[in-house]
Amino acid sequence: LAVGALGMSVSAAADAQVVTAETESILGSLGDTAVVTGDHIAELSQRVMEYSGFSDEAVQAGANTLLMFDNIRSAEVFDRAIEGAADLARRMNTDVPNAARLLGMALQDPEAGMARLRRAGITLSDAQKGQVASFMAVGDTAAAQEVILESLEDRIGNLAEDYGETLSGGVDRAKES
Repeated sequence: LAVGALGMSVSAAADAQVVTAETESILGSLGDTAVVTGDHIAELSQRVMEYSGFSDEAVQAGANTLLMFDNIRSAEVFDRAIEGAADLARRMNTDVPNAARLLGMALQDPEAGMARLRRAGITLSDAQKGQVASFMAVGDTAAAQEVILESLEDRIGNLAEDYGETLSGGVDRAKES
């Protein structure tokens, strides 16, 4: 039993090294255009792990995915997107990187992103669709992203956190501690 636990511990450490190396590589490629730092991503990943039951490596891999979308231009949008990706992952019964990819595409191109989110069960109201179109017509991508993030938060709330408070979520959180 102790050997198995040691093997799992070594594997988790190796996974953490790989995802951290990926983060540093992506941030290095982005240079001054990066909206967050590696430390910020590590802290955010730890925080989401503590309430969601997802591993911090999974959350950080989702963050790495979000870094690839250049229309995410503020740390606030980035943070809300990774938290939303954890919620969306629970909603879609998938992992954080896949949910982050879906949400990243929606934030990259908000008008096209509405259809992607609809296929995942997140539907914007007609008023919200009109707001996104209006904001995009005047080149205000940040305001359109705000509408999408608000819609996501309104539709699924804090699903990852709510899951973390269940018996299954508590077990997952304990495994990740």
